[in-house]
Amino acid sequence: MGTLQTYKCSSCAYSALIGGGQTVGMSSVQWTIRCYECADLIDVLVSEEPWNTPENWKPEAYSCPNDADHRVELWSEGAGCPRCSGLMSVDEAASFVLWD
Repeated sequence: MGTLQTYKCSSCAYSALIGGGQTVGMSSVQWTIRCYECADLIDVLVSEEPWNTPENWKPEAYSCPNDADHRVELWSEGAGCPRCSGLMSVDEAASFVLWD
């Protein structure tokens, strides 16, 4: 079961409800990406075969859902804010979501 949590920047107060990297559900694998043009963190579908995804696997094909030509990169917990490069951490006061 995948989880989504609210990550918040300590410098600019940007927040996003995301998986924080790779999240795996019963029928899909999502990964958080950083889009430089949108200045957002976004979870995108990277596989519909979670049972066939090795533990340290990283997708090679992914894009911004707003525009496939946007410059993006994989993002994981501990990486910087997409707007100011500040520290992003889980907002413990916010709720989290379980998805499948």
